[in-house]
Amino acid sequence: MISPFRSCALVLLLVLSSAVTLPAKTPNHVPISKQKGYAQLNPKRLGAHLRFLSHDLLEGRETTERGQKLAATYIASTFQRIGLEPLGDSLLYFQPFSVQTHLIKHPPSISLISSTENFTLYENTDFLTDFFFFPTHLNGLDTLLGDLVVLGHKTNILPDNFNELELRGKIVLSFSAPPPNDNTSDTATFNLKKFWRETRLHQSAAGLNDAKAVLIVRDALPHTTLSDLGLSFKEKIYTKPMKLSERMDINDRNASLSTFYVSTELANQIIKPLNTTIHALQTHITKTGKVVKASLPSTKLRISTGLTQETRRTENVLGLLKGSDPKLNQEVIVLSAHYDHIGISQENEVYNGADDNGSGTSAVLSIAEAMVQNPNRPKRSVVFCCFTGEEKGLLGSKYYALHPKFSPDKTIAAVNLDMIGRVDTKYLHRGNSHYIYVIGPDSLSHELDQILKKVNQETVNLTLDYSFNDLADPNRYYYRSDHYHFAKKGIPSVFLFNGLHKDYHQTSDTFEKIDAQSLTARSKLVYGFLWKLANLSHSLRRMAKPH
Repeated sequence: MISPFRSCALVLLLVLSSAVTLPAKTPNHVPISKQKGYAQLNPKRLGAHLRFLSHDLLEGRETTERGQKLAATYIASTFQRIGLEPLGDSLLYFQPFSVQTHLIKHPPSISLISSTENFTLYENTDFLTDFFFFPTHLNGLDTLLGDLVVLGHKTNILPDNFNELELRGKIVLSFSAPPPNDNTSDTATFNLKKFWRETRLHQSAAGLNDAKAVLIVRDALPHTTLSDLGLSFKEKIYTKPMKLSERMDINDRNASLSTFYVSTELANQIIKPLNTTIHALQTHITKTGKVVKASLPSTKLRISTGLTQETRRTENVLGLLKGSDPKLNQEVIVLSAHYDHIGISQENEVYNGADDNGSGTSAVLSIAEAMVQNPNRPKRSVVFCCFTGEEKGLLGSKYYALHPKFSPDKTIAAVNLDMIGRVDTKYLHRGNSHYIYVIGPDSLSHELDQILKKVNQETVNLTLDYSFNDLADPNRYYYRSDHYHFAKKGIPSVFLFNGLHKDYHQTSDTFEKIDAQSLTARSKLVYGFLWKLANLSHSLRRMAKPH
C-alpha cells in the first residue's frame, strides 16, 4: 500500500512534471531586450566563467593535455547544472575522438644512396634553415626511401601533361621558374598566401601522379629565405602538431602526399650528380617554356624525419536546449566556440588564452544559461558546441562535421564566436570598443545577414564591421575558425570576432585585459540573434556554396 506521504509526493511530482512540459507561451510577444535571459547577461556572470577558464591551473588548455581535460569537465558540469540535455556520445556531454600527434625526437637528415655509396647531404638539429616540414603533412613515419625525379615548371602554371609524368612511387624534387622581372610584393601577408598557393600547385603535379613525396624548392620571394619562412612556422612545428586519426579527405591525393621544403642550396646538392643547378634549370624553363624532368640513375633519396607518433584522445563538449515547438524543435541553431588554446611555452610560461578563446567559450556558457532560465523557450532547438583542437587545425569542428548530431538540412544556421573579449588595434586608436567584426553571414544566405543587422539595431547597436568579410581577404579569417566546417556543408554560418591585438597567441593574453563591457554587449547581440533565428517561421533561404 502506498503511504499518504508517498502518495502526496507522487501527486506533487506529477504536477511539477506537467508544469515543465506545458507548451511555452508564444515567445515573440516579449521584445528581446526585455527578456529575462537577455538581462541576465552581465560582466559578473561572463567573468566568472572566464576567470576560471583562463587561470594558470588550466595550463593553457592545449588539446589532449590535462588543462584541456579540466576545461572540458568544467564546461560539461556547467551544461549539466543549467539543465542542457547531453548531446555527446553514450548519453554524455562529451564527443570524444582520437588525434595523432607528432614529435621530432632526433635530427632530420637527407641522404643519396647508390650501389657504391651512402652520402648524407644534410643532418641538422635546427632543421628550419635549409629543410623543414609540417609533421602533420607527412604520410608515414621516420624514413622515406625512393627514386628521385627532378621536376620544374613555370610559376603558377601546371604542365599541360602533368597527369602523364609517370611519378608513381617517386620522390619528386619540385621547383618553378618565376616569370622575368617578377616584382610582386613581398609583404608578410602576401608571402603567406603565395606560400600556400604554390605549395598546392607543387602538390598537385606530384600527388595526381601518385608520387610518394614532394620536396618543394622554396626560396621564391625577394628577401625571403626558407629560413625566414621556417621560423615563421616554428610554433606550428614545435607545439605538438596534430591531425585527426581517421582519414579526412579520402579522395584528396594531396592529403596523403608527404611534403617537404628545401632551400635552393640544399636542392643544388641533391641534383649535383646531374651537373647542373636549380638556377640553370629555371633559366632554361624561362627561355623555352618547357617542363624540365630528369632522374638520377641508379640513385635513391632517403629522408629521415626524426619523428615519433602518438595517438591521443580529446573531446568536444555538446549540450542541447530542446525547442518548444513539436515540429520546429527537430531543427537546430548551432552556437559554437573553441575552448582549447596553445598550452605552455618552451620557457614554461602559461598561454592563458583569455580572449582566445576563453571569451567565446564564456559567452557560450552564459548565453546557454540565459536561454534556459528564460520563461519562454525558443521554438527551434539550440545546440551549444564547445570545440577542442581548433588551434591544431579546426580538428574538433572537422570531427563534428564528419559525425554531426543533426544533419545539415536540419541545421538552420551556425554562429561561431572566436575572440570577442578585447579591442583590436584599429578600434583602440579610434577610442571605440562598441563594435564586432562580422565574417561570412552573406556567403550562403543574405537573409542571415539581414537578421543579424536587424537584431543589432533592436538591441546593442554595435558597429558591425565587414572589413574581413570578403572570402578573398588575404587574412583568410573565413577559413580559419570553426564555422568553416559548417559552411562547407552548405549551412549558413557567421563568425564574430574582435580582431587581432598585440597579445594574440602571447602569454600576455590574460583575464585582466578583457574588456568586460564589450564582451557583455557582444554576448547580448548573440543571444538576440540566436533567439530570432530559433523563432523564424521558415528556414533560411540558402544560396549555393561558394567553395
